[in-house]
Amino acid sequence: MMKRIIALVLTLIMFLLLTACGAKDQIALLEQQNLQLQNSIAQLQQSVQDVSGERDTLKEQLSVALSELEAAHEALDAAQTDVSNLEESVKLLEEEVYELKFPPLTVCGSIRLFGVDADVLTDGTLEYVPFDSFVANSGLALNEADYALRQWQEKNYISLDDAATMANVVLDETKDGIRFLAKVKDIQPMTENVNVPTLMYHAVSDDVWGISELFVKPAEMEKQLAWLMENGYDPIWFEDLSHLEDYDKPVMLTFDDGYDDNYTILFPLLQKYNVKATIFVIGHPNGTAHKVTEEQIKEMYDSGLVSIQSHTMTHGDLGIMDEKTLHYEFSNSCKEIGSMTGEMPYVLCYPSGRFSNLTLQVAKEYFVYGTKMNGLMFNTSKDDPYLISRYYIARETSLDSFATYCKGAGAQ
Repeated sequence: MMKRIIALVLTLIMFLLLTACGAKDQIALLEQQNLQLQNSIAQLQQSVQDVSGERDTLKEQLSVALSELEAAHEALDAAQTDVSNLEESVKLLEEEVYELKFPPLTVCGSIRLFGVDADVLTDGTLEYVPFDSFVANSGLALNEADYALRQWQEKNYISLDDAATMANVVLDETKDGIRFLAKVKDIQPMTENVNVPTLMYHAVSDDVWGISELFVKPAEMEKQLAWLMENGYDPIWFEDLSHLEDYDKPVMLTFDDGYDDNYTILFPLLQKYNVKATIFVIGHPNGTAHKVTEEQIKEMYDSGLVSIQSHTMTHGDLGIMDEKTLHYEFSNSCKEIGSMTGEMPYVLCYPSGRFSNLTLQVAKEYFVYGTKMNGLMFNTSKDDPYLISRYYIARETSLDSFATYCKGAGAQ
């Protein structure tokens, strides 16, 4: 029994000894790991110290960089200010150079720009008008690149010298000193062998204040216009004689002397029936008693229904005038009409139908066509374009007579 106890005690002691030896080994291992950890901590602490040092260095470098950047911004702002000042100086210098080369434009007068009043500007050497107004009022298709335009206050101007050299444009001055620019119609030859009834009227009014037979009744005038439209006639202007192939039954309505009822009574009827007509105005008495005013002439012309042509300057007897007087009559009449409408006339109506061979000779320098007081049917091949016959429409002309005059219109 004792032996067993001793054996158990010995076994226990051995176990304890073995356990103690394992614990020592474990402690030694733990001590070694602890030492390694302490070394690692020491390294980490050193790394932290190193990082802190680098951070401080970076902070200092960043601070220096920010200061340098701020200084650079200030320098850039200063440089931009210098550049702006320099650009402004250059701009002012360019303006001074431009003004030396191209002095500023100032208003120096006025002109009728194709029938519309406009200012004329000058640089001290040349005279100018606004290019856009020139194009709008003239109706001409012009390209800015084709002209040496002058710029001023963001607008383009064309010199009157350049305008005067254009084809089909006239720069002139009326007897009363009104300067104007006007178009010249490019009239082509007449279509051959066409009958064109040409009707001669004067006044249209129930208020008869002069020679009674000259005053067609408004009601009769309207009947005649309605009859033309209902029967397929084509009221035309003289310029349309060049393309009569476009019309089956052409007819021309002409009104002599430019009475004010041509505007107050006739013009509304022309608008109502959309009929073209030609009014021969006298240059000198426009706006006087019973005569149309410049404003009325311009309004009728602008309507696209009324052609304004010449009845001379004073309505004198062309048959007894000398050459100088004829030039006075034709030249000044053309200038008056060109100034008012913006278009030079190309048809002459001989006052009271009086003319001479000299009249016809001088008329050809100013006009393309001439009309007599009366006659028969006008034929484009048989008749002289300066001796166009007209049917006289009087106050008592019946609608049947009117219809007879118009019959036979068209190509022959």
